[in-house]
Amino acid sequence: MRRPLALGITALVAVCGTALLAPPALPLPPVAAASLGTSDSQLQLRGAQAALTAQTPTANSQAAELARKSIAAMPLNQPALAVLVESRQAAAPTRAANVAAALGWRDPLANARILQLALNEGNVVVAAQRVDALGRTQGGEVAAPSADLLMTKPGGPEALAARASNRSGGLWWITYLRLPAASPDAESGRLAFARLLDSDDGPWRRQIVTALVGSLEGGAAAATGDALWRDTLADPQGFGTVLYDEAFARLQPGEVPVGGEWRIAPRAPYAVERVGEGVVLSRLGQGTGSILIQRFEPITGRYRLAATGEGEATGLGWQVQCKGRGIVFSSDGLLGEWPVIIPEGCSEATIALVAERSGASNGSHHLARVSLERLQ
Repeated sequence: MRRPLALGITALVAVCGTALLAPPALPLPPVAAASLGTSDSQLQLRGAQAALTAQTPTANSQAAELARKSIAAMPLNQPALAVLVESRQAAAPTRAANVAAALGWRDPLANARILQLALNEGNVVVAAQRVDALGRTQGGEVAAPSADLLMTKPGGPEALAARASNRSGGLWWITYLRLPAASPDAESGRLAFARLLDSDDGPWRRQIVTALVGSLEGGAAAATGDALWRDTLADPQGFGTVLYDEAFARLQPGEVPVGGEWRIAPRAPYAVERVGEGVVLSRLGQGTGSILIQRFEPITGRYRLAATGEGEATGLGWQVQCKGRGIVFSSDGLLGEWPVIIPEGCSEATIALVAERSGASNGSHHLARVSLERLQ
């Protein structure tokens, strides 16, 4: 099979079936059969497709001639237009490819062919259109190999970002970005793509970034995800000296947190309600465990943790935990100031508000602000 037909075929066979890869059996070879029915568009098309795959000096010209006859028999014949472009005999190849794509945007094999043609010509805009068509009609898993390939091409992330910003048929983008990237270059392209999305389209951009962060792999995944979060979603005005959103103004209960945002722990023993400044904590049953959690970048050294609010609270306290080192700090209450030491070898750290196993007070408590300051 010639190279222009190869891209996307492997991923599409499971969806389309191998029967789509070849025309129905004919009593004569397709090229010979075409000569018997010059007004039959399908016979001319099958002959053109067969000629295109032949390894002969005249293959392209013969394929182009039969493709023109197919178009003459049926104007705007999308597959024949694609063959004409592929044979490099079209007078206006980009226009012909665009017409073929518009007529057959639901045809996965045609989209795969035109995608490869666009990549051969270095036309990433047309390639992105075909990737989007594959995704919208066949789903994110089918479009993923082609999308990741385009992510590695110059201008590819920009062209895909322009398509994704339309949000039409947008679910496939989320499905695709939840899958691990095909290569480090594809992952780099995805990260560039996410940074190029319209910053004013907050909810959509957040869905994209959340899906992408969840697919990152390797030892640097957390740091890479945090960097993307800082560049695309985090409010620069929201950072304290170490923690983000010290007064919980950006906390959105029910929203999936990304990067260093506060998150409400699953099955938290306290309800968390955001108020004018801070949050109100209300006891739920007699459960224990984490209530609020934030991941932060640890630097070895001394810190000061401070929490302000109103009301007495027993059995509630703060914990700092280092990956691989366990809990390195526990406070003796909800409100107050405490010294904290981050030891060497702490690659990832979290701070959490925790309800202890016994003595956690009932009622409601107001937590206005929590900060972590690094001391020199």
